[in-house]
This record gives sequence, structure tokens and C-alpha cells, in this order.
Amino acid sequence: MKKRLIGAVLALFACLAFAESVNTGRPHVAIPGFTNKTDDSSFDTPSTTATESLDLTIRLLGSYEIVSSESAPPTAADKDLLAWCETESVDYVLYGSVSALKGDAQEYALAVFDRAKGKTTIRKTAKGASVLDVFSCADTLTFAVIDAIAGRHVGFGSIAFEVANPDASEGKAVVAIDGVKITEGFGQIDRVVEGSHLVSIKQMRDKGSREIFLSEIEVTEGETTTVTVEIPDETTRSRAKAQGLEEGLVFVEGGTFTMGSDSGPLDERPAHAVSVGSFWMSETEITQGELYSVLGWVERNGYSQKKTGQRYPVILSEWSFAIAYCNARSAREGLTPAYTIKYDKVTWNRLANGYRLPTEAEWEYAAKGGINHDSFLYPGSNDVTEVAIIPQTSNGNGYAAVGTKKPNSLGLYDMGGNVYEWCWDTYKGYRRAAGLSLEKAPSVRTRVIRGGDSLHGKAYVRCTTRTYSNRSLMIDGTWIFDTNHYIGFRVVRSVMESEE
Repeated sequence: MKKRLIGAVLALFACLAFAESVNTGRPHVAIPGFTNKTDDSSFDTPSTTATESLDLTIRLLGSYEIVSSESAPPTAADKDLLAWCETESVDYVLYGSVSALKGDAQEYALAVFDRAKGKTTIRKTAKGASVLDVFSCADTLTFAVIDAIAGRHVGFGSIAFEVANPDASEGKAVVAIDGVKITEGFGQIDRVVEGSHLVSIKQMRDKGSREIFLSEIEVTEGETTTVTVEIPDETTRSRAKAQGLEEGLVFVEGGTFTMGSDSGPLDERPAHAVSVGSFWMSETEITQGELYSVLGWVERNGYSQKKTGQRYPVILSEWSFAIAYCNARSAREGLTPAYTIKYDKVTWNRLANGYRLPTEAEWEYAAKGGINHDSFLYPGSNDVTEVAIIPQTSNGNGYAAVGTKKPNSLGLYDMGGNVYEWCWDTYKGYRRAAGLSLEKAPSVRTRVIRGGDSLHGKAYVRCTTRTYSNRSLMIDGTWIFDTNHYIGFRVVRSVMESEE
């Protein structure tokens, strides 16, 4: 029952249009929960389980502070709840009951009291005939409340786990969703609200715990999303480390920097502090030679290249081709691929040591020289002609071989101009309370591209300039590609704890 209620009640609070808290911190929520009023002790356990699920779910959200409900009034009269909330500085009370009706029937109730409005704003009921109806009534009641609050249908799916190498398992696994522990072991988790969730798995061992999985998982209504978990093998990890890094990667030490600009276009605002971890970044844009050596498919899966040659940047017509290259190169070098690809859905395993696309924050941090905190307008210089291939510097010849202009202070070439570069992120506005470099990337059709290209002017080369492209450049209903941008990419690798 606990599993079934967790996801459902999560949607209830996620959808609540809570008024701004009268407190200076997070809204305070008290959860008296489901009270058994039937005088039948067989309903005690279901009532207690439902209350525990409510409490766990609110903690899982991480947006509300759970306060004790021990002194809450025994009655659910609005005036009593209001007086108590004002005395205890509680913003919301979530309460329910199981009551006896005539015969063997029961009434289930679930309600939300809102201190700001001074009354119970949501109240739903359902009827059951015996203790055997607890599960179905609880589901019916919870879904009715969710839909009433959200003003729309809220869907649920499931997350299942498949261990690729169960023989490597040592100790128990603890699964957390969005930062809150949900279960132990790899059992299926049902009734998870549709949408994107950050799933973490820690392996608990005698010598301590280690995180073996961390990835955003997309949950679809009515479907089960299967997550493949590979438990790291220490021998494999050591061998991969011993192989070292291929030439052509530049170390970028992590730090905090100011992302965006308060004086640029609206999508660059507001300027905000962002922290990124250390990573390795390819010295140049990925070349045709590099791509062909890994995949052998430049002509088959990208554009027919406008120019051909081992040192020319590759031009791709699909964001997903860059993703595929990252995984293929990782596999070739004995690294753990960063991405799981299922149809058009891509999830990123943030604990993997393989190649991946940079986040938009990582890209801008590197363009600005990382810990050097370059103050240049363009990556590496205030003189765009020194560092970028753009129409004014290409003499009409289009993009050029990589590395022909001056690098920035980190030794990265062509961060501005030549070809745009795919990033991991979905294009969206900056959040004022940023501070994180690992933004969620929902399954939508646009992705950030950075750096400008040889088709566009110097305004697009600025370190803070943002733009985007569809994941596929093929024009709908045709076999024609949109050639308004030349888009390539460069790769990064996270610096793992063992490499620091």
C-alpha cells in the first residue's frame, strides 16, 4: 500500500497551488493523516500506513518543512484548525479519516486545510464495503483529490530496475527519487508521477556506501520505465583509469562563475552564480577524422560535408548523432557510456566516466577560461578576429580546419565561431535561484547550441550569447535539412573522484 500511495500523494502536493508562506522559510505542513474512526482495529494498520506514506512523500518533495501534528485539534473544524495553525505557525494541514457507515460500509475522506484562506479548500470522499476495499478506495480518493487540485488529469507510471551484472552485487541497494529514500532493493516502484525524476541508487557495503547510479528518468503515464543498472566492477574501473586519457583533452578545474549577462538579450538575464565540477573538454571541435575513426558514418548520418578533410569540424544534422558518438567512443576506450538511448529518449548517467556533451553551464564556464575568469567579450579575446572564424574573417570560405585561430586561456580552440556546438541542455530561461550546473533536460525537441559559426556575425560569438536548434535539422515532411546553422560539437568527460 505504501508504494501505491507515495507516487499519488506526491502529485497531490506537487500540484497544490500553495499560497506564498507567511513564514520566511519553506511552508510548514502538518500531517495528522488518516485517523481510524470505525472502532474496528482491523483498519488501524491501513490508516497508519497511509499516514506514513503522506509524511514520506512530503519529505520527498523537499519544498516543505514537516512539523509535528501531535498537538493538532482532535476535531477537523476549520476554526479550530485555524487557531492551531496560527499558534504553531503551520501553513497547511493534510488530514483524512476512515469512518463507519450503516451496515459494514465505510467512508474514506481526505482534505487539505489552508491557513492563508482560513478554511479547508479540498475535501473528497469515497465509500468501501470492508477492509478489503482499502486499496481501491484509497486510490480512487487520492486520484480524485489530485485531479481536483490540479484542474487536469495527472498521470502515473512505474520504474523497474534491471541489474546487468547481478553477480557483482555486494550489500543492499538503497533507491532514492528526487533526493529522498524510497525503498531498498531493486523492486519495481509503482505510482510515480509522470515527468522527469532524479533517481539515485547507493550500494551499502561493510566498508561504506557508494553511489552506483544517478540519472534523470522520464516516467510516462501508464508505462513502466525500465532502468538498467550496472554495478561497477573494481577491476574494470582500475583498468579504465590506467588507460588514461587520449590526447586532445584539456583539464578544466571546477569552480563558481557568473553565468549570463544583465546587459545582453533577455534570454541571457539574469546574471547568476553557477558552480560546476571539474571536467575534461576536447581541445577542438570534433573533427571528421575523429568521428569517422569511431563510427565511420560521416556521410551516412550527418550532412554531406561542405568541406572534407581529417581536420575539418564535423557538421551534424542530428543532436542524437553526437550522443551516439559519445557512447561509441566511450565503449572503444573501455569507459562507461554516459547515455542510455531508448528510441528518442536519452538519459544521462551522471556517475559514468565516459564521454558526453557539455552542459550549457560547463560550456560557458570553459569559454570564459574557467578558474582564470577571463573578462573578454569573446572566448579568449576582445578582438574577434584573433579567435573566431565568422563571415568577416573567413573571406567567404566558410568554416575552416580546427585550431587555426588563437585559443583561449585554457588552451581551447574555436570556442567562438567556425561551427556552433551542441550542448546537453534543453533551451529555457535561466532560473534566478540557479547555482547548479546540472539542469534537467526534459524530452523536448530543442537543444542549446553555443559559440556561433562562420555563417553568422560576431554578436553570436560572445561568451554569453545563447541560441538553440531542433534536435533534428530535417524539415518536417521532407528530406531537406535546414542549413541556417553549421552545427558540430565537442565532448567532455567528468572528473571522477578516483581521478582527482
